[in-house]
Amino acid sequence: PALTGELDLSSAKSAQISLTISNMNGDLIEAKTFPVTIKSKYDFEWYSNEYGVATQDNILCFLTPESEAISRLKRQAIEEISHMTGGQMNSFVGYQNNAWNNHYVGTYLQAAGLMRAMYEMGVRYNMDPFSLGGSDQHILLPEDVIEQRSGLCVETSLVIASALQSANMHAFLIFPPGHAQVAVEVWNSGSHQGEYFLIETTA
Repeated sequence: PALTGELDLSSAKSAQISLTISNMNGDLIEAKTFPVTIKSKYDFEWYSNEYGVATQDNILCFLTPESEAISRLKRQAIEEISHMTGGQMNSFVGYQNNAWNNHYVGTYLQAAGLMRAMYEMGVRYNMDPFSLGGSDQHILLPEDVIEQRSGLCVETSLVIASALQSANMHAFLIFPPGHAQVAVEVWNSGSHQGEYFLIETTA
């Protein structure tokens, strides 16, 4: 087996894969063993010689909308939204009707509430290098970012995108050169339909 003993995916490990091919009567045709590296759950490959940039969509696997940490962030966001609106809006409703019945305002307030909540929970931008061109990047999951109260631009973007996704809001990860941001679509609001708020999660 590639992994033995207690499962720990916090660091990369060397392992082997054994392959045997036999015919139906059990006669061995071929047997080979290949060395492999099992990457940690934090390792992300933006580019590989074998697949090029085809692996970039795998960043979506780092979204954790149903994690307890994201639920805590949303609960804090409700407090922030209530404070910003003088108690007129005290829920995280996604695109459902809100206090103003205005999805443009409601979308903005929820995005702003999440940003304020992340700040109030002590999460700060970690200005370590970030590059879409490198082969391996160490990326924390949203719950680890909240627990450690620090994150790269891509990590804080994943936190906010996870929270928006948990409310069935349309969130997009955007990767300008050397950076990561989130956009959230304004939904069903007349002239604002198809517009987006760009969220700078390092602010």
